[in-house]
Amino acid sequence: MFNLSLTIMKNPIIIAAFMLLFAGSAIAQTKITCSANKQIERNDGVWEDWPTTWSSYDSAASKPVIQITELNRGTYGDIYRLQFFIDDEERSDFNVVYDEDETATIRSSWGRQNVYCYKEEGSEDYIYTSGVSLTELAVDSSPWRTNEDSKIYMWINSEDFAVVVK
Repeated sequence: MFNLSLTIMKNPIIIAAFMLLFAGSAIAQTKITCSANKQIERNDGVWEDWPTTWSSYDSAASKPVIQITELNRGTYGDIYRLQFFIDDEERSDFNVVYDEDETATIRSSWGRQNVYCYKEEGSEDYIYTSGVSLTELAVDSSPWRTNEDSKIYMWINSEDFAVVVK
């Protein structure tokens, strides 16, 4: 047994295969800071128009932070954990699953290809990202800071309101 283990450990192909196997199972996680928001409500089943101006957050301390953790990619769907913090206090924590059908519908409706839709597990609430995907953000937060089109829309259908942050 000992000799077999040494043989395996000396074989660079086997070592590389193990490294790829374990590297692929690492959790990707980043945090993004939101600088401004817009909010709308749904009345009698109709969404209001988005305001033309953004509401900025007052101070760096009050700016919401979203932590994005990739839980799964591929086999059982793309699943992400989103945690929202304000003043370093967690305000919300939930999982979303990439929704391919909703994404196709919204891309067609909005006339944009860089929109991605995620459904909150166990609810009718959605998260849409524009300009960047949760897959990208879970690995690297820089597109959030550098791409002016990066936004996260939170459609809280259960409460008849929506928020978009940038």
